[in-house]
Amino acid sequence: MCTTFDRFAFNHPNSSRDAIKGLNQDFQRGAIAVKVWKNVGMEIKNSVAEYIHFDDPIFQDDLSRQ
Repeated sequence: MCTTFDRFAFNHPNSSRDAIKGLNQDFQRGAIAVKVWKNVGMEIKNSVAEYIHFDDPIFQDDLSRQ
């Protein structure tokens, strides 16, 4: 089973923390992979009209805040 995250929520506060929390829950339930949709890097743009890639800092979070 694969899991994923809401790729359109990256502009919301705490989105990376919420995504990490959800992914961890899914892994605990048996997920073995994460699906990164191809529109990440091809369609979704940030506020300055640059394409968002899956390794973009917007998807990172300081885990020490959790």
